[in-house]
Amino acid sequence: MAEIIPHWLTKQADLAPEQTAIELMDGTTYTFREMKEKSQSIARKLRTLGIRKGSKVGILSDNHIDMVIAIHALTYLGAVAVMLNTRLTENELDYQIHDAGVETVLVQQQDRNLDTAVRTFSDVWELPEQRGDLNTEIDLDEPFTIIYTSGTTGFPKGVVHTYGNHWWSAIGSVLNLGLESRDKWLTVLPIFHVSGLSILMRSVIYGIPIYLMERYHKQHVHDAIMTKGVTVASVVTMMVRDLIDLLGDGTYPNTFRCMLLGGGPAPKSLLEQAKMRDVPVFQSYGMTETSSQIVTLSPDDALEKLGSSGKPLFPAQLNINAADGEVGEILVKGPMVTNGY
Repeated sequence: MAEIIPHWLTKQADLAPEQTAIELMDGTTYTFREMKEKSQSIARKLRTLGIRKGSKVGILSDNHIDMVIAIHALTYLGAVAVMLNTRLTENELDYQIHDAGVETVLVQQQDRNLDTAVRTFSDVWELPEQRGDLNTEIDLDEPFTIIYTSGTTGFPKGVVHTYGNHWWSAIGSVLNLGLESRDKWLTVLPIFHVSGLSILMRSVIYGIPIYLMERYHKQHVHDAIMTKGVTVASVVTMMVRDLIDLLGDGTYPNTFRCMLLGGGPAPKSLLEQAKMRDVPVFQSYGMTETSSQIVTLSPDDALEKLGSSGKPLFPAQLNINAADGEVGEILVKGPMVTNGY
C-alpha cells in the first residue's frame, strides 16, 4: 500500500507561511509561501514544454535560487529531477542524459552544447503558464531524483531516489542531531550532489531556513557562521582545515552547534585542533545510494574512535562483512537506501 503524505512545500507554506526558507548572501530571503508560489508558477510554465508525471528533467546548475525553485517545481508535476554535475565534460553529461532518458535540461547558463533540448531558468520564467492540477500529495514510493555515482568501478550509475528515501534520510539526521527553533543550515556543498540536495530536503521537511551559497569561499563561510546565524554546516575535510585556520584563537558563536563532516576521514591533528577551539565536528559516512549520511560520530567520541564514522543512524542498519584482516564489504539497509540504479 502506497504511503502518502501532504506535499511537503505546500504543507510548510500552510504551517509557517512567513518562515524564511532560503536566505541568500546578499540578504535576500524567500519565505515558504513565496517558494510555494514561485515553484507552482514554474511547474505550470514547464507544462508548456510537455513536462509531465514521470518526465526526466536534467538540472545543470551551481547553487542558485532558480535551481531550488525548479527542483520543487518538478515535485508538483511528478517529474524526476536528474541532477547533473557542472564539472563534467559535455561527453560525460551526454552519457548521463541518454542513460537516464532526459527530455529537457534546465540550466543556469547556456554554455554547453548538449545532445538534448536545453532551457535556461530565465527562458522558463518567460513561458506562459498552462492551467491544470498540481500535486497536493507526495507518494513516498515514487521516484524523485536521479544522481550519478562517480563511476570509480566502471561507468557512472544513476542512483534512483524515491521521495521516501529523502524523507527517511532527513528523519534519520534529525533524530541524531536534533532540531532547534533557530536552526539555519549552511548550503555551500553543491545541490547537484546528494550531500547538498539532502540539506534542501531537510529544509522543507523540518521547516528551517538554508543559507545558500553559490560556491565555496572560505572567508564567506567563516562570516556566515560568525555573523549570519548559521547553526549547522555541512563540510568536507579541506573546509574544516580552512575554517579552523581562519578562526585562529577565536571561537564560534555558541549558537553554532554542528559541523557535519563528510567525504572522507579527518586526521587526528585536525580533530585535536577542532576540540581545542570547541568546534563541534561530527564525522559521517554516506553514499549517493544512501541518500546522504547513514552513519555519524559525535565530537565527544572523535578522538577515542579515530578512523571511525560512528554508528548507523536510526532507522538504518549496517554490517561489515569481512574476515579478520581481510578487505570486505559494507552492507547497508534501511528506508533511505535506494531501490536500485
